[in-house]
Amino acid sequence: MMQRRMLSKLKNIPSLKAFMLRNEALALYREIVRETRRIDKSQRDEALEFARSQFRMHNDVTDTHHIRYLLMEGRQQFDTYKGLLNKTM
Repeated sequence: MMQRRMLSKLKNIPSLKAFMLRNEALALYREIVRETRRIDKSQRDEALEFARSQFRMHNDVTDTHHIRYLLMEGRQQFDTYKGLLNKTM
């Protein structure tokens, strides 16, 4: 009985790659949230809602290659947005 519980707990431990990708996704999300503080309230709410919806939409993706692709795509979109924001300020 104890072995089953230990095995079930071990199954829930993410791989190192999955753990690192999760941290990368959280870092990107935090950076987006920090950057939105620089814009006015009406646009901030819209930008945050868009970011949240994108992260929630892909929350169930488990394939590491797809996650890596999503992170690269999200990073490119964010860098483009940040570049536009810097030009207007």
